[in-house]
Amino acid sequence: MIPHITNPTVGHMNSSISRQTRALWQLAVAAIVSAAVGAAGVLVWLGWHAILVSVMAGVALAVAVVRFVTWLQYRSGVYRCRFCQRPLRRPGAACDCPGVQAAREGR
Repeated sequence: MIPHITNPTVGHMNSSISRQTRALWQLAVAAIVSAAVGAAGVLVWLGWHAILVSVMAGVALAVAVVRFVTWLQYRSGVYRCRFCQRPLRRPGAACDCPGVQAAREGR
């Protein structure tokens, strides 16, 4: 049996979609669904005269869900350093590998 060599940026062995692309789609779907559910829930609760409030509630719920999904994705190691492939632990956090250091210095 020939062992499978996988690319660390690809989500599954037989998938050609990268982890980052899959994570982006997860965020987009989570935002759209949570915004619609939040807006519809508040709209049903308050009635048609509160359309602006229901839209704001939907957006607030979408922001909360996207932050939570992003946190889960970083904690599970979806986003990785492009130089050494170590998982990044939070948004905006830079890896301390030599490749990042060289890129910062402009080499």
